[in-house]
Amino acid sequence: MLIDQVNDDTLMLERNGLLKDNTESELETVIKESTSDLPLGKALNLLLNIHGHVFDKAIGTIRKSTRAELTVQAIESPTIRALISIENYLTSSNNFTKSFDHIYHSLEEKFIKRNKANSNSESSMRIIGYFMLYSKHQKLVQQYISQELCETSKRNQLAVVVLLQFLFTNYISMQDMYSDLSALFISSLTQVSQKYADSPTLLACSSCDLALQFSRYIALHLNSTNDTIASITELQDDNNNTKFHQISKAWEYADTLLNIMEKWYKSMGELELASFKELHLFLSYAINSVQDINQRVESIAAWDLIVTYLSPKSIVSEKPLTLKKQKALLSGQTIPLLSTIKVSLFVILQKGRLVGLYGPNRASTIFSDEEDEIKVQSFPIKGLGRHLIPLLVEKLPLICTTDDINSNELVQLIMDNVEYNKETMHWLIPLLIRKPEISVCNLLLNVLEQNDKSQPSYDLLSDLIVQNSSDFIELLENNLLSVLKSSNQACELLIQCMEYTHLPSLIQKLMSMTIVDNQREKMTYIALISKALLHPSWASYSILVYIDLIRDLKLHKGFETPVKPDFTVLPKLAPNTITDYKRSHALEKKYKDEELKEICVTLMGPIQLWSTKATINLCHELIWSVILPCVDIMKSYSATGELNEFALLKKITPMLILQTMPEESFDIVKLPKSYVDFLSERIKMIDIEPQSIKLCNTQDKHTPLCIELMDVLLSRSLEDNNGDIKSPVEFYIALLSRIFCK
Repeated sequence: MLIDQVNDDTLMLERNGLLKDNTESELETVIKESTSDLPLGKALNLLLNIHGHVFDKAIGTIRKSTRAELTVQAIESPTIRALISIENYLTSSNNFTKSFDHIYHSLEEKFIKRNKANSNSESSMRIIGYFMLYSKHQKLVQQYISQELCETSKRNQLAVVVLLQFLFTNYISMQDMYSDLSALFISSLTQVSQKYADSPTLLACSSCDLALQFSRYIALHLNSTNDTIASITELQDDNNNTKFHQISKAWEYADTLLNIMEKWYKSMGELELASFKELHLFLSYAINSVQDINQRVESIAAWDLIVTYLSPKSIVSEKPLTLKKQKALLSGQTIPLLSTIKVSLFVILQKGRLVGLYGPNRASTIFSDEEDEIKVQSFPIKGLGRHLIPLLVEKLPLICTTDDINSNELVQLIMDNVEYNKETMHWLIPLLIRKPEISVCNLLLNVLEQNDKSQPSYDLLSDLIVQNSSDFIELLENNLLSVLKSSNQACELLIQCMEYTHLPSLIQKLMSMTIVDNQREKMTYIALISKALLHPSWASYSILVYIDLIRDLKLHKGFETPVKPDFTVLPKLAPNTITDYKRSHALEKKYKDEELKEICVTLMGPIQLWSTKATINLCHELIWSVILPCVDIMKSYSATGELNEFALLKKITPMLILQTMPEESFDIVKLPKSYVDFLSERIKMIDIEPQSIKLCNTQDKHTPLCIELMDVLLSRSLEDNNGDIKSPVEFYIALLSRIFCK
C-alpha cells in the first residue's frame, strides 16, 4: 500500500513536469526530431482555414495540458502544432515587436473585411486573440495592440476596435480574469472617442461603446481574482486597492464618454439635459463611494443598467424606446439609486416625446392602450437629484409622483423652480404638507416680498390650509403672527387658519401682542381677536373664554403662556366650565397696576364688536359674562376718582359696551320690587317712573349683580356735571333706561 502511494506521487510529479524519467526524455527527443515548427506563413494559413469550434477546442487543450502532454497533442492536432509554432517563433525572436508585427499586419486587413463569405475575418481575430489572452506573451501582445490603437491611421484604429469587439463578445466577457486588460484599453478607447467626437462616425461610436462595455466588465468583476497577476504572496488589501482604482478610473472615463454622447444626442430639452446631469452626478457619487461595500453594490447595479440601455447606437437613433422596453425599464421594485437611473434613462431614450405624451396638455393627443398603461405606471423617484425632480413634477405630473421625496434640499429646489398653477398645485400639496418647514417659509416669504410669485404663493397657502394638517397649521400660525403688522395678506391667511386652529390659544397670543405703542398695529391685533371671537365654530360662547382670559390677566397681573390642548375643537362651554381648557399659569411677564389698567381697557374693545355681531339675544345667559367685567371696571373707577382723559375713557368704555348690546339681551336683567321701592325717589329725579322698571318675582344668583349695576348707573346719572361736558349724564340715564325699563 505504501509502495502504491509512492508510485502515485511519482506519477503526479511526472504529470506536472517536475520529474522526468529517462524513457520520457528519450521519447520527447524522438518526437522533436520527427516534428519541427511549421513555417510562420504555413502556420497562419492553417489557422485561417479551420472552424471556430476547432480553434477554441485547441485553445482549451493547450491551457489544460502539461508540457509533456502538449508535445503529444501537437503531433495529433495540426491546430495545436500551428499555435505552438508561432509561439516558438515569437520566443526565439530578438525583437518581439518586429516579429509580432509580421503576424499582426498580415491579418489586420482581414479584421475589417467582415462578411458571411469571408470566414477568414473571425479566424484572423481568433489568432490574435489567442496570443493576446492565453499565450505566455500576452502582456507584450496587449501592449502592442494598445499601441496600435493610438496610431494616427483611422483604418488601423478601426481594425483594433473591431478586434477588441470580437474578443470581448466571444472570450473576455465570458470569464472574470480580464479586469487588467479592460483597464488597459479603456483609456485608449476613450481617447479615440474624444478625438472623433465631432460626429458619430463608426470609429467614434464603436470605440465609445466598447469603452463602456469594458467599464461595465470591471464593475461587475470587481471582486474577482485575476490569476494572471495575483501571486500567492500578494496581500488581499493591495489587490482590492488595485481594483478600486481600476473602477474609479473607469467611471472617470465613463463621465467623458457621457459628455461625448450628449453631443450626439439630437432631442435635447430641459428634461433630457437634466437627466444627463443626473447621470454625471451618479458617476461622481459612484467614484466617491467605491470604498463602501453597500454603496458600491448599488453603484455597480446602476452602472450595469446604464450600459445596458445607453449606448451610442441608442443615442444616435431617432426612434424612442419601444413600449415593451419602456415597461421593462420601469418595471420592478428597485433601490432608490436604481430608480433615479431608470427615470433618467427613460427620459433620455424617449427622445423628447414625454412632455407631449404625459404632460399637462396630454388631452389634446390620441394614445394607444399600451401608452395609457405607461401613463398609469407611477415610478418611484426617491433619491432623484436636484436637476430632474423640479422638472418632473412640473412637466410630467401624470406619471410623476412626489410620494417618496423626503429631502429638504429637493423640496426647496421644487419650490424655487416649479411654476405654481392649478396643475402643479395638485401635485405639490401632498409634498408640501409633509415638509411644512420648507413650504411655509418659502411661500410666506414670496407673499411678503410682493414678487411675481406672491399671488400664486398666497393661493397655494390657502389650499394648504384647508388640508387641515395640524403640523402645517401650527407652523404657519406662528410664522404669520410675526408678520401681521406688515402684511394684510398675512392677516387674511391667519383668519383662514381660524377654521382649523385652537382659537383660545390664538387669542392668548394676540392679547399679549397688543402691548405695543403703534396704534395701527395694536388695532390690527384687536380686530383679529374680534374675528376669532366671532368665528362660527364657537361664536355663541367665545366671549366666556375671552372674559375669563381678561379675568386671569387681572388676577395674575400678566399674560399666561398659551398651552394648546390635545384637541382642536373645544366642547361647548358653559359659565362653570370656561376654564376647563387651561393647563398652567406660567406667566410671560408681570405688569404694574397702572399698566394693567391700560391693557384691560384696550382688551375690552373686542367685546364691543362681539356684542353687535354675536347672537346673544338667543343665549340670554351670556349677558351676565358681559355685565360682570363692566361693573367691575366702573366700580374701580369710582374708587380712584381720577379726572384725566384716560380715566374718562375708562369710565365710559364699559357703558359703551353695554350700549352696543342688543336690547333684547337685557330682558332677563330685573330688580327686586323692594329695591325699586327703596330707590323710587332717586329714580324719579332722573325723570324715570319706578313703575317702568322690570321686576323679578324671585331673587336668584344674578340679583346682586343687577343691583350693583343699577347703583353704579344711578349714581352716575345723578352726578352734577357743573357745566363740564366731559360728564355725559344724559348718556348714563339713557343706558339705565335701556337696561332696566320695560
